[in-house]
Amino acid sequence: MIRPLIARIIVWFTLSPFLVEPLPVAALTDDVERSVDYYSMESLMVLRANVFELMAAKKYAEAVQSIQQLQAVIHRVYGVDSIQQADCLVWLIEAYSALNQFDSADQQQKFLFDLAIRTFDAQDPRLQVARLRLADWHQRSLRYQNALALYEKINVWAEQTPPLHADQQRELLLRSLQGEALTRYTAGFCCASNLLQRAHEIVSTSDQYVLEEKEMALRNYTHLLILERQQDKAISLLASRLNGRSAIAPVLLGVSRPQDVLKAIQRVTYQSADPRKTYYIPKDHTVIQNEPALAVPILLGYPMPLCGRHLLKMLKPSDRRRLADLYIDVTLHINNEGYADDIQMKGNVSVKARRYLKYSLKNSQFRPQISATGEIDSAQLEFRQRFTAPEPSRARDVASWNRQLTSHACQASYL
Repeated sequence: MIRPLIARIIVWFTLSPFLVEPLPVAALTDDVERSVDYYSMESLMVLRANVFELMAAKKYAEAVQSIQQLQAVIHRVYGVDSIQQADCLVWLIEAYSALNQFDSADQQQKFLFDLAIRTFDAQDPRLQVARLRLADWHQRSLRYQNALALYEKINVWAEQTPPLHADQQRELLLRSLQGEALTRYTAGFCCASNLLQRAHEIVSTSDQYVLEEKEMALRNYTHLLILERQQDKAISLLASRLNGRSAIAPVLLGVSRPQDVLKAIQRVTYQSADPRKTYYIPKDHTVIQNEPALAVPILLGYPMPLCGRHLLKMLKPSDRRRLADLYIDVTLHINNEGYADDIQMKGNVSVKARRYLKYSLKNSQFRPQISATGEIDSAQLEFRQRFTAPEPSRARDVASWNRQLTSHACQASYL
């Protein structure tokens, strides 16, 4: 009775990206519960399929119950400390985070790392993957020192001689260097660009990477140099790679320090930021706290991310209900130092909101325009500022890191 169900599930997972209506797996768990061999591999597959469906549908409260049911079966079959439950823990972390239950998510994250320590040898790349996951979690939850210590352990393992797992060590080292650099940048610490310099050297001297990846590594390194106000060094590196190609257009990179985010708020509200206890901030920039009612969007605005709650206070009540319709058309001049001046704005938002955006832009760094001959050109930049939630930041793209720094700084002002 179970085998035809398993076949249907396997076909669904194979074809699911192309199906309009997914197979309703939830009903199949009734057959599993009635099955004589409740702890069989087939039963586990049905339970896993049910979790997949609930997580995809974002039914997180139901998913937690199904995950715990699946985890109980795994404990019965493989043992309480078995690594086979790793997927369950990852799902629980995602579900608890979505339900604003930070303490529970944090507990599962630590348990996952403890399992990896007990299961894998110290030289096993899988242990470093678990360590990297925990480091990223600490970085996103503003526990910067904890994150940096974990990243450093990964770096030491990855740079051991002779290499035991050369390809995995190189990839994990690159990912760890990016995570450590992002941590230092969002925390306002110095020298984050040194880490991306190492990453750039690894990628540029290896035959394992294509031209696009090498250019991305250089772009990330130079962008972080500009954010650290080392523009001359960045421009020199970019100009040396032009080789007569077309000019490099200007780009908004964002603020250099968390303080710059708060200064813009203070200029408009005339109030000092009030740092409070900080919680985990997931990829969609929603603050996770222990009470669901306190979850609020922390960032609003694109391409310039703004602190959501401060921004909402600056808008008319009627405008708060139609954020998708709000806009500001911005025209500004980028000078040779990479700063904006002569900022002109037109739009349908309040004066306070325009001032907030203006001060945020004035506190930001831009990559200036570079001519085909490698010279810095003053340039004019035009864009439309929207007021919906921005896209998540990406660890592999420094130009997006400003969103995470801003979200952390906003949280420090108790959004």
